[in-house]
Amino acid sequence: MSPRHLKLMLRQHYALKQALNDDDLSRIINCESTSEIWNTLIVTHEGISQIKRAKIDLLTSQYKNFQMHENESVNDMLTYFSKITNNLISLVNRYLMIIRCGRSSDHFPNRKSRQPP
Repeated sequence: MSPRHLKLMLRQHYALKQALNDDDLSRIINCESTSEIWNTLIVTHEGISQIKRAKIDLLTSQYKNFQMHENESVNDMLTYFSKITNNLISLVNRYLMIIRCGRSSDHFPNRKSRQPP
């Protein structure tokens, strides 16, 4: 490994660690490479496809069973409904992108496209 490559790798490693909160930092503290940190964060925050499917099913159920509660304001109702629909759209779009790329359900996204600059 060239000194230039090593310096770049150390800068990436340092930048990732500086950007994390205490919870995430405790998850990646023993990771030795930038790609290992990145993959740990992907699993932590996006989950594997089985978890994504379960989240989609839960949000779909909330969407189908949505109703305004008796003492709920219209504003609160719309806020909750927007939260459900936005999360559902976001998860479905990410899930479809993985499927369209032809990856099997438990693989991570292409590292080159997901690594920070």
